[in-house]
Amino acid sequence: MTIALIATSANVINFEDVNSSLDEGRKLRFCASQISPLDQQIAAGFFPLSKQWPISLGTSGVGIDHLGKHYFVFAEGVGGGFSRGGTHSSEFIFPEEVLYPLPDGTKNSEIAASIISLATAHSMLKDIAKAQKGDRVLVLGGNGSVGQSCITVGVQLGLNMLIASREGNSYSDYPGVSYDKLLSEGTKKLGGRAQIIIDPVGGELSGIAMHLAEVDCRHILPGFSAGAIMPLSAPHFLGGEHQLVGFNLLRRPFDIIKSRIEESIKDIYSERFKPVIREIPFEQGVEAYALALASKSRIVLVADAV
Repeated sequence: MTIALIATSANVINFEDVNSSLDEGRKLRFCASQISPLDQQIAAGFFPLSKQWPISLGTSGVGIDHLGKHYFVFAEGVGGGFSRGGTHSSEFIFPEEVLYPLPDGTKNSEIAASIISLATAHSMLKDIAKAQKGDRVLVLGGNGSVGQSCITVGVQLGLNMLIASREGNSYSDYPGVSYDKLLSEGTKKLGGRAQIIIDPVGGELSGIAMHLAEVDCRHILPGFSAGAIMPLSAPHFLGGEHQLVGFNLLRRPFDIIKSRIEESIKDIYSERFKPVIREIPFEQGVEAYALALASKSRIVLVADAV
């Protein structure tokens, strides 16, 4: 019996004692796990589960084995949180291929909060966009986890980036622009039309961003925080052959995923990326899920002691 975060058929999150379904693999104790946007969407019922509740959520996290070795767990890679128990449980077992050994346990919360968004940014820019030094990149949702991760990767690749957000903040010497001034100021601040658009926002902003695109622009959509329905301009697809590409990290080959996660772990330990996080005790998971819906910080569940 382990403590797990579960949802009822009405999608109300509760803490209960449930039997964890333990498969073959390495047994780990819970250390830390972000309540990711994907976890929230699963709890809200956006994705049909292949296993009925009760099931522990948690599509990634950090665990520790009986020898004191820490691991990042890419639980989503084998259905963790969907078709089997995830990392939001006091104990869990996952196969070795989704476990990534960590140098130590000093950055558990940072690792838990950041690796998936960083790996997503690395893969979008390197594997899908094929970004090269000097490319002009428009990043929507610059205050969000994916947007902030793209800034870190963009610095490493030497990209020219414009960061769009509600507030219009600039980051790492990259200029910022607010959404309401995107059309009037975006091209000038970027130094030309965008060759690449990173768009985790969706909604009306996707269509607006197309007006700033260069011909043959690679417009990559890893999320839809502003809405799943996007009004788009057909002439941009026809005249400029605008390339709108959905992104799913799980669709990458295993060796690519492994490489991008390992790069992301290095980003954290080298302090190239420092997420803004808020730690909540695991036992307060119900409140943490509610908080994650409204917080700009990354909400991380943490164990009292490991």
